[in-house]
Amino acid sequence: EFDPLELDQYNELHTVSRRLVEAATDSREMGRAVEAHLLTLNEMLTQQGRLNRETQEAVMHTRMIAVKTIVPRLQRNVRQASRTAGKEVVLECIGTDTMMDSDVINDLVDPLMHLLRNAVDHGIEDPSSRTGAGKDPRGRIRLEFHREGNQVLVRCGDDGAGLDWARIREVAASRKLVREGQALTKAELCQLILRPSFSTRPAATQLSGRGIGLDAVRSCIARLGGSLSVHSENGKGCRFDMRLPLTLVSTHALLVRARDRLLAVSNRGVEQILHPGSGEERRDGDGHTFSVGDDVYSATTLAAIIGVGRERKKNGSAASPVLIVQSDSGPRAVFVDAILDSRDLVIKSLGRYIPKLRGVAGATILGDGRVTPVLDLPELLRTPGLAGFDIDSAPEQDEIAQSAGSGLPYALVVDDSLSARRALAQFIGDSGFEVGTARDGLEAIDLINAKRPDVVLLDLEMPRMNGLELTSHIRANSATRRLPIVMVTSRSTEKHRRQAIAAGVDHYVTKPFSEDELIGTVESLCRSDS
Repeated sequence: EFDPLELDQYNELHTVSRRLVEAATDSREMGRAVEAHLLTLNEMLTQQGRLNRETQEAVMHTRMIAVKTIVPRLQRNVRQASRTAGKEVVLECIGTDTMMDSDVINDLVDPLMHLLRNAVDHGIEDPSSRTGAGKDPRGRIRLEFHREGNQVLVRCGDDGAGLDWARIREVAASRKLVREGQALTKAELCQLILRPSFSTRPAATQLSGRGIGLDAVRSCIARLGGSLSVHSENGKGCRFDMRLPLTLVSTHALLVRARDRLLAVSNRGVEQILHPGSGEERRDGDGHTFSVGDDVYSATTLAAIIGVGRERKKNGSAASPVLIVQSDSGPRAVFVDAILDSRDLVIKSLGRYIPKLRGVAGATILGDGRVTPVLDLPELLRTPGLAGFDIDSAPEQDEIAQSAGSGLPYALVVDDSLSARRALAQFIGDSGFEVGTARDGLEAIDLINAKRPDVVLLDLEMPRMNGLELTSHIRANSATRRLPIVMVTSRSTEKHRRQAIAAGVDHYVTKPFSEDELIGTVESLCRSDS
């Protein structure tokens, strides 16, 4: 026999503590291994993203052509117009190595030729008048192309006499576009020449407009997703600035949220993004204003522009992100509920069966499979009836609409597996249901108490509270006793089926399931419950 001092004594506490130490050591080793795998995966994702960007740039580059390919046509157009008008005009082209989408360039040729003819006929004076004014007898037209991010600035300017403000006002008054004696700024007069069929010439000729006004140029630029602005100075000439997208198939966009909608906003026209609290929002007469420093902007919300809500009714510091957008009437402030991300998106056409929607450049497919519309804010702000929403025209209508709900039947999906939960929720949502999700039975009980669903789809095996326990709880509650329950599980034995039916499950479905049979069962249960 051993003496007690000659042999260590071990009890259950010593054994448990040793096991805990071993478990902690194993956990640390597993954590290090997971971190190493995550680091490797992150490097692979970075490399994959770089390859994707390079591939996308290579594909986009195949669509790009240099602006210099259309310069000979423009030069010939100016020479012909100069001979017809009896003037000597020189066209100077700058930045002709700029690359643009071939579709954009082809559609831009006609507007540019129209502007060049107008510059020769309307803007450039005859040689004797130019000599008398101390100018070079030869007129000059300067055509510039500059890339600004994913946009191209096309600037067409001449050194002629500039716009005839008095003549523009006279024609506008004769056409009842303005009232007699109405005060107009130069910017407002510039907008008048862009109206349909507006011309300062009494008769159209082959050179002078040919019966087509600058509204055709403006329409073409707008169709390309661009913007047009006019600047003129007496005796120094007139300049047209056109901002066009570099390509029509991709854009850099902001993913934003307006109420419960996820939207992509193209960066065209977005000059600045302001964080919440960057400025002050105030009620000013019939509308809202937003001030940042010395700048004051007319304000609206993205929800009001797209018609899903009303204007804001608060004064003071802005509690939402703000986009400063350049519109035809000047910069405007647009409030959004949240800015989620910014990324380069490929724009897909809506198809031939959907007519052109103003303010919608197309749609894009996000990484998780969701289809999201891509909005063009400058075009949306031009849409009558939306951009000018009166905040008090129908008070509290958005609150009433929110309280009324979507009107769709509500289904609750309960599953501890993230992939299975998302897949089932997306399938049920695509079938015309409003869908809520929960990770286990306890979380599902909180959601049911907050809003009673029309049907519950749950898994059998879940942590904290499994499907059988959740079913028993629902059946024991008088308010939810008749609630339809569908169990979707991978357990296919008859024993599990009997236990589920005994607990109160209305229908037992095993994975993999038939989508048509499942949605048919869910719809029949909802009809019988209603």
